[in-house]
Amino acid sequence: SEWGHDFRPEYMQIGELLEQLPGARVLACTATATPIVRDEILERLHLPPETPQHLRGFARPNLAFRVSET
Repeated sequence: SEWGHDFRPEYMQIGELLEQLPGARVLACTATATPIVRDEILERLHLPPETPQHLRGFARPNLAFRVSET
């Protein structure tokens, strides 16, 4: 995937940083990652595949889209 390769090259270095911080807690949030991209994120962060993932649906009833003529 192209996760972070162009958008933020620095993201590719997070895994190396985490290796220097043993015991650091990690929270990685995304609203659009496919299962393949989520696997790559774990790999890039040097996290084990069994790292817990909390997945939710995309429905957000608290958000609305309104078009107004100006």
